[in-house]
Amino acid sequence: MFVPEPSIFELIFKQSLAPSLILKANAPEFTVIAQNREHQISMFGAEIDMTGKTAYQLLVTDEDDSELQESYAALANAFNEAIEQKVIVKLPAVKSLVKDPDGLRTRSVWRQIEVVPITDDSGVIKYLVCPSYDISKQVWLEAARKDGLNKESDLTEELAASNEELSATNEELSASNEELRQSQESLAESNMELENRVEQRTHALAESESRFRTMVEQSPVPMLVTMGETMIFDIVNQPMLDLIGKNAAVIGMPWHEAMPELEGQDIMRQLLETHDAGESWEGSEVPIMIYKSGSPVLGFYNISYKPLTENGKTIGMLQSAIDVTDLVKSRLLVEELNREQQTANAELAAINEELHTTNDELARTQESLENLVVELAESEQQLAQIINILPASVVVIRGQDLIAETINNTNLVYWNKTKGQVIGKPLLEILPELASQAFPDQLRHVMATGEVIDVKESPVLLTNDDGSLRESFVDYTYQPLADSHGQFSRVLVMSFEITDRVLSRKLLEQYSEETQALNEELTASNEELAAVNEELLTAQQSIEEARTALRLAIDAAEFGTWFIHSVTREFVTDARLKELFGYYPDEELSIEQALAQITEDYRSSVATALENAIYHNGDYDVTYPVIGLHDQQLRWLRAIGNLKVDPSGAYSVFTGVVMDITEQVLSSEKIRDAQETLRMAIASGELATWRLDESLGQITASPRFNELFGFLPDEEVPYSAAITQILPDYRDMVNDAVSAAFTSGAHFNVEYPITGFHDGKKRWIRSVGKFVADEKNGNYITGIMADITEQKTDEIRKNSFIAMVSHELKTPLTSLNGYLQMLQLKARKAEDTFTTGALDQSVKQVKRMTTMINGFLNVSRLESGKIYIDKQRFDMADLIKEMAEETMTLYSGHRFIFHPVEPTLVNADHDKIGQVINNFISNAVKYSKTDTTIQISCIQVNGFTQVSVTDEGMGINKDDIVKLFERYYRVDNNNKISGFGIGLYLSAEIIERHQGKIWAESEPGKGSVFYFTLPLAI
Repeated sequence: MFVPEPSIFELIFKQSLAPSLILKANAPEFTVIAQNREHQISMFGAEIDMTGKTAYQLLVTDEDDSELQESYAALANAFNEAIEQKVIVKLPAVKSLVKDPDGLRTRSVWRQIEVVPITDDSGVIKYLVCPSYDISKQVWLEAARKDGLNKESDLTEELAASNEELSATNEELSASNEELRQSQESLAESNMELENRVEQRTHALAESESRFRTMVEQSPVPMLVTMGETMIFDIVNQPMLDLIGKNAAVIGMPWHEAMPELEGQDIMRQLLETHDAGESWEGSEVPIMIYKSGSPVLGFYNISYKPLTENGKTIGMLQSAIDVTDLVKSRLLVEELNREQQTANAELAAINEELHTTNDELARTQESLENLVVELAESEQQLAQIINILPASVVVIRGQDLIAETINNTNLVYWNKTKGQVIGKPLLEILPELASQAFPDQLRHVMATGEVIDVKESPVLLTNDDGSLRESFVDYTYQPLADSHGQFSRVLVMSFEITDRVLSRKLLEQYSEETQALNEELTASNEELAAVNEELLTAQQSIEEARTALRLAIDAAEFGTWFIHSVTREFVTDARLKELFGYYPDEELSIEQALAQITEDYRSSVATALENAIYHNGDYDVTYPVIGLHDQQLRWLRAIGNLKVDPSGAYSVFTGVVMDITEQVLSSEKIRDAQETLRMAIASGELATWRLDESLGQITASPRFNELFGFLPDEEVPYSAAITQILPDYRDMVNDAVSAAFTSGAHFNVEYPITGFHDGKKRWIRSVGKFVADEKNGNYITGIMADITEQKTDEIRKNSFIAMVSHELKTPLTSLNGYLQMLQLKARKAEDTFTTGALDQSVKQVKRMTTMINGFLNVSRLESGKIYIDKQRFDMADLIKEMAEETMTLYSGHRFIFHPVEPTLVNADHDKIGQVINNFISNAVKYSKTDTTIQISCIQVNGFTQVSVTDEGMGINKDDIVKLFERYYRVDNNNKISGFGIGLYLSAEIIERHQGKIWAESEPGKGSVFYFTLPLAI
């Protein structure tokens, strides 16, 4: 199936960290045509594809939630406005309901959504791209801030009511002044105790306020506050100064003086527009050119602009370089709490002054102080709650033992710990895997020196529950905290997990050039957006082409396709499937009718498998025979299907393919028949089967194998035991053949005598095997074995007879040759031409007879192992010269070309190598027509001498070439040519005993080339 390469836009869209989806501009449905993984997770808590659904089917509704209904209406208006006005529409806050992954609960989520229209070449809007950003925490923090202001107002009203009650009861207090004077001493003691308690609580509150203020002021997030129409730099933290490459001198300057390089850049225009409009704005990966150390540096930043208003008018701007709205809102809430605490402190001072001036108010003051203590405790609790809702991970580490004193929920989640596992415990007991990392030493260094450590993108290795390590990346700051004596005994640790950002950046770096170019195009003009739209259209066309290719592939494979609706059981098939079941293309075919065509013995199991697959999501891969309804043809079919749940969850779709495997099934039956035939052949031929594993050295064999080696049928026979039963003279030969099979994959074909283990009976065995490479279970040799004792005994007798006859014939032939030579001399002296020619032919025939008899003798010697190789050092050039002279004398009907030979020294048996060359030439003469050319060459190749004889004869079939060098083998088409098939066999044995190689190359009708090689003398 053809799968097109994804476009750059598609890669960026799918890998974008912002949840995004693409809608088709087909109002009012607005069909979803694509959504990235982040959008699926944010909407459903899992990767659920909603492609093909309308935008409104993604939304969870609640008719009782008015905010929700207003948000959905605003979203619909934004879609229509973007299409009608052809502008980007931004919705600052849209509420939606999201189901948890278990589908049992819903939760409210607030998002900032942009609706970006995408047009085609004609200017018609075709799609809407909708990126969204989760601002739930910002909305909740703003709600918490407003709630705090309301509580402050309520507290003020309660204090006013209390003052009125104080005035009303003042007269009653005056009346009891005498009684109060008597208790003045007791009240003075109480006053002293209250002053001590107030001092302690005030000190605790101040320390808590200082700790939190330090945390905020040392925030690693770059922040900037500007005031007035000219946007004067009012507050700039150090991270922001570092970010823009400036120092504290820019404080008090307007924007155009502090950062003149921003003039003319898009970000400056956006800042002015945002200030004038009084609306919030966020930008992701915004390119900005900033001068640092006198040089321009281009960077990309996530920018957030928040207007500061008073009585509906913008008086300043809060700006941050990353999305740190949570921290800003938290700081604003803390400032409100600080003002509340300052008010309480002022009231405490006033109450203390009143205690000293009049005893009449001591009782009321004591009650007010106790209430204020409660408020202070609540303030501390609120402070702890604020730390807990911070998006940053926060923990306070104390002392050289690195005790965890305070930690927020975000940090507990990151560490995968509970508060009980952390509070009061040493850091290395909580996370022992940090011992080999830099963090413990850095914490002790901060407490020892008071130095602030700020690290970006630091790798952290933490242990998972299963013991494996997971790597994450964090930005972290170590801020020393001083105690009342000025000693740095604690460290405030603030960190942000940025693993997704780092991994995304590394992934994007792989496509940096293309991505940068695309980003520049996307931000430059709408013309680049049109180009991206064209890429989307091309990708859509590629998908359609892929679908067409899939359809063509199914048609080419002659598959039948089907579709079953799990609820309605609607059965939709193509014409090919109907054909496989013997139906006509225009006939209706139901599930029941299809099952009826399956043979009775398979019908029930197929129906059960089908129902299990549809209703229990079981596997469906079944094979069964059918009888065609109309053609009554038997076919074997294989059906494969899978179940896909519809995104709505209302039903499932069961689809698949059916293929005709009749030919494969019938082939399998033929294979089984062949295997049974082989089994019967092995049994009737009394053959043994065996298998030798390379790694285990274990033989797995049939009972016949044990019988041949004289073992009992149930005895295990290891390789070493089998080798021991082979006669000593043949063991090395068998071991070498086994090694060759395992190392080079050579065929195993050996004959050897054995002695039975229990019966002591001598047998001759022929064993034939083949090497099988099996990476999974180990290599092995498998083969069969036959008892050739009778055949071998006959062969030994035959060889003995041949040796005896050959030896007896050799003596009279020698005498005959001598007489013929004497007659030749006399005929030449008498100048009797006829007699001389007849005698020359007689000598040739005697020589051929002698050569044949010597061949029989050598074969006999080979069989008995008595052939002798007399190696000596000689020059192959001399031997070729001798062969040339002898050949010219013996053969006159062919043209011989003996190519020049360089001096080539070998260490070999001179006569036997000459016998091999003579055999090659003799065969070339026999199998070539008269007056054809025969070429003889001898060259040096890679440390060997290579001799070849080339003829223009009838040639040899490929199947015969591999058997040419076997004993007594003759090609079928040479019945008219005399010979016994021992010449090449003897030549091969001679060359093998010289550690050489012998082979032939041939093509029928074009002649043959016979080769052999010998090692050069060292």
